[in-house]
Amino acid sequence: MKRDDSAQATPRTPDSRDDAGAVLILALVFIIVIAVVVLALVNLSGNDLLNTSNLKKQRSLEYAADGATTAAVQAVRNSYLAYNGGSGLGAFGALCTPPKDGVLATQVR
Repeated sequence: MKRDDSAQATPRTPDSRDDAGAVLILALVFIIVIAVVVLALVNLSGNDLLNTSNLKKQRSLEYAADGATTAAVQAVRNSYLAYNGGSGLGAFGALCTPPKDGVLATQVR
């Protein structure tokens, strides 16, 4: 009986057009691109969180300074020290009378 040589497995010879390893290269490129995009997004979101925190601190400081300025203006407007005994004019050109029982009566011209 004769053996059929066509049924035997023949060793595969490398072909220059064989794309068996191309999938591995494409997968590696895809993973690298995705990793770079994710790193960029993490960096961007970290910067945004830092900027938000700094803005909140700055806004808080600005509001505190504004409140302190308003309180200082009101303290000057309502204090007895704003009264100028000689001219009768107090702060901001208001006619002032000395306080009676701790209450300052003012009339604006």
